[in-house]
Amino acid sequence: MFSPHSEPHKLKELKLSLKRNDLLEIIVENQGRQTWETIKDYKGIVSAVKLDGSQLMGWNSCPLDVEQLVKASVSQNSAAPFSVGDVFSGHFVANTKADTFIDMTSWGKGVVWLNGFNLGRYWSTAGPQKYLYVPAPLVQSGKNTFVFLELEKLSGDCDSSGSSCAISLLDHPLNYK
Repeated sequence: MFSPHSEPHKLKELKLSLKRNDLLEIIVENQGRQTWETIKDYKGIVSAVKLDGSQLMGWNSCPLDVEQLVKASVSQNSAAPFSVGDVFSGHFVANTKADTFIDMTSWGKGVVWLNGFNLGRYWSTAGPQKYLYVPAPLVQSGKNTFVFLELEKLSGDCDSSGSSCAISLLDHPLNYK
């Protein structure tokens, strides 16, 4: 489930249908800090988490583990339709190391890792991050692994089920408006 939170100082309430022993995972995206108006620029979960009005206790916060994301993408049921928050991974073989750029213009919004290194965020529908720079030292001779966490929409470079997607590696960034 994804709930965009475009009003940073407004509390968000979500109604969920959960059963006993269900696991609820919440991904909090930090979109940076504002540089105007206030020093009270809070991020993440900033107050008690409640279920049916009672504060939840005994829960923990942890960073995303890229290795677990790779495992999740591999074990993902390719017959299931795409849902926001899906993880995709893929491999390519490099014979030489060179700077390159990833064209993310047909994807939505998310984060990309190469060989476990966070390349950054893309947000093709809003910009400006539509191309991500890949420095040559991050490219390994031989097999390389990309991991994509897509938070907005299925890429136009994917088939309708999301079981097969493509990206383009470029030797230069393209100009865009």
